[in-house]
Amino acid sequence: MPQGSDQRDEEVEDRDDRGSAPTADEVDAAREETADLLAAMQMEAAIDVQAGEDAILVSINGPDAGRLIGRQGQTLDALQYVLNRLSREGGPPVYVDVEGYRERRQATLEAMALRLAQKAIAERRPVTVEPMSARDRRTMHLALSKVKGVTTRSRGEGAERQLQIIPVAAKP
Repeated sequence: MPQGSDQRDEEVEDRDDRGSAPTADEVDAAREETADLLAAMQMEAAIDVQAGEDAILVSINGPDAGRLIGRQGQTLDALQYVLNRLSREGGPPVYVDVEGYRERRQATLEAMALRLAQKAIAERRPVTVEPMSARDRRTMHLALSKVKGVTTRSRGEGAERQLQIIPVAAKP
């Protein structure tokens, strides 16, 4: 067995003992990979990388950072995907945010979900939301799971998948 494999097995065991918290080496590797990607993209930005409870959290800020978000976060999602692919096999997931975009997007989606739920209830008919990413649909499903009087479902396939908000008849 290669020498590096023994070391990796010990790191996995260590992570399991600590509840899957990322190691300092994994955090440093994520910081380096992020810096290398941004340099290759000729972007200047400040990178803050932290160990979360069970993931690595990367926050990017700076004058060029807005370009990393893209339309409805698509570029940000792609950056996160690449960083996760670059991470070592079996390592913790890497979550990337730029200029607090993900938090703002979540708040916007939750507000839209509540507004559309009220519309579905008032009009007593289903409301269908434009196609959106799986992450955005999930955010809306979760927000609406707490709302009485509506249920949700996704319909369609691939990039055309939509969220449908359906009013539920009140039981006497």
